[in-house]
Amino acid sequence: MRLTGIGITLRRINHSDLEMVRKWRNQPRVRSQMFRDEIISQLKQVEWFQSIDNANNYYFVILENEIPLGLIFAKNINQKTNEGEGGIFMGDLSKISSDIPARASLLLLYFCFNCLCIKRSQIRVKTENTQALSFNLSLGYKCIDQIDNALILEATLEDFESAPLVKKLSKYIALDSIRLTGQPSEKNLACINDWLKLDRKSTRLNS
Repeated sequence: MRLTGIGITLRRINHSDLEMVRKWRNQPRVRSQMFRDEIISQLKQVEWFQSIDNANNYYFVILENEIPLGLIFAKNINQKTNEGEGGIFMGDLSKISSDIPARASLLLLYFCFNCLCIKRSQIRVKTENTQALSFNLSLGYKCIDQIDNALILEATLEDFESAPLVKKLSKYIALDSIRLTGQPSEKNLACINDWLKLDRKSTRLNS
């Protein structure tokens, strides 16, 4: 499954990506911002993949010109409450200050609010990670709680659409180019398979 638009692609992770993602994840700068900062072994990486390769978790490799740059995800999708948790990290550390994270986040949130029909997207950020906090606030997230050193942020579709960064990007990107493609699968929720069967396009984020 691939989500394309805004000059980048989000491709759903597969088994062949595991070693690349593991190396990204084990970089000291990446680990320092994780709530679990241990070195991930190959065995643990395979076990992790087996636990998330299902219809309630959507992990994507971020691609620009088919070059893999990072990982972004919507996980633990709750179909009863229409809630899920998101996150992102760049494997190519030179891209952290580029516009790639913003474009990837825009695509993922498009996917969450329109395809997954999520009503609330939550993320967790370390209190000392001021860069990530500022970035997510610019996407419309609001701090709703703090548990120890974790800030809990939440965004609705309305928060997302009214966010300054989203409004700014919307002036310069071709939203009608956003497209979800792939084959229906038992590893997708029914709503995702419906989109794939229809090969639908969107001309705006809230279509």
